[in-house]
Amino acid sequence: MMAGRLAALLSVGVLALTACGDDGGSEPEQLSLDEPTPTATPEPTTPVDDGPIPEDPVDGEVTRGLSAAKGAEQRAVEDVWFAYWTELIEMYATGEVDRDAVYALADDAAASGPLEYAAELKAEGHRQTGGVIAATTSIKVAGDTATVIGCMRNTTIDVDADGKAVEQPSAFLTTKDTLRREGPDWRLTEQIITDKDAPCAYR
Repeated sequence: MMAGRLAALLSVGVLALTACGDDGGSEPEQLSLDEPTPTATPEPTTPVDDGPIPEDPVDGEVTRGLSAAKGAEQRAVEDVWFAYWTELIEMYATGEVDRDAVYALADDAAASGPLEYAAELKAEGHRQTGGVIAATTSIKVAGDTATVIGCMRNTTIDVDADGKAVEQPSAFLTTKDTLRREGPDWRLTEQIITDKDAPCAYR
């Protein structure tokens, strides 16, 4: 996610979270960008106290930061938003792609870019290390459209096969993401990076 080339990818429609790795001895997975039929998105969660939010991300994990959600509707939006970022970050770290999971959370405009980026990482023998604390600072719902302002405390960085960094990290990212209600479910339709490296409130 999120620095260097990934930030550039995000600024044109997607920002830079998974589980269909190759079985032993099978041929490498061929990524297709044809959009599958989306599956139902998760039911909104009941807020729980997971303890204090850490200052720094945990390597290989996406941790929930501060939440701006008020009421069940905003929590449902936030849950899809958080699940989407979790899916992308895990995908970039492991190289394992679950296209159905991505498309369950996003339409083609917000899914195809990350899938292409995951394919690019795999082709170059690169992967992503580090973690993210993902917070929401604003959630607004107007009819069937929702806008989420996100704050990412980020330590992810792309590395080569030897673990050497191939880009400069961005410690913070501010995002503006749009979701649309489709039936009972919310899906990401657009994401934009609005600021890089400027500290934002995540805990």
